[in-house]
Amino acid sequence: MNSQENIQKLLEIIPSNYPALMIAHFSDKDNQLIKELYQKSIKDDIEYQINLLDEDSETLKHKYQNPLIKIIKFNLNRAKYMIQGKIYDFIFVTAKIEDIDSFLQKVHPIIKNSGNIIILLDKKQDTDIWIKLLEDRYFVATSVIDDLLDDKYIIISKKMHGWK
Repeated sequence: MNSQENIQKLLEIIPSNYPALMIAHFSDKDNQLIKELYQKSIKDDIEYQINLLDEDSETLKHKYQNPLIKIIKFNLNRAKYMIQGKIYDFIFVTAKIEDIDSFLQKVHPIIKNSGNIIILLDKKQDTDIWIKLLEDRYFVATSVIDDLLDDKYIIISKKMHGWK
């Protein structure tokens, strides 16, 4: 990840003082984005769920203790991603996703209508497959930011209101 200031610029997409805002984050390790989202969650009273794929979730639970923060050891192969009926305004993805199509099919139902998915990809990765599959899975207004973080592309896409 890159500098704290640039990540904070990215997080300006999340409104402050917005009631009952919820964020989920699919990550495979502790990183700067988790730290910044954690701080924003506490500051703005936002519920933040970290779906941790590889790292020991107990270590993170001790590091990020707050009633607004939920850290779950998460398996991408589970049948559905819905947990306790929660639907999120923002989904962040920093984990390496092997089966992009399956991931997008399962993540779609947990995003609110007009909610955003924000994917951070290493610049070594191809954005075209993500863009194509986002379109196929009823996401719109997809854009790629390539100049905010030195080593990452940022793909932002919106779940179309009223679509599947």
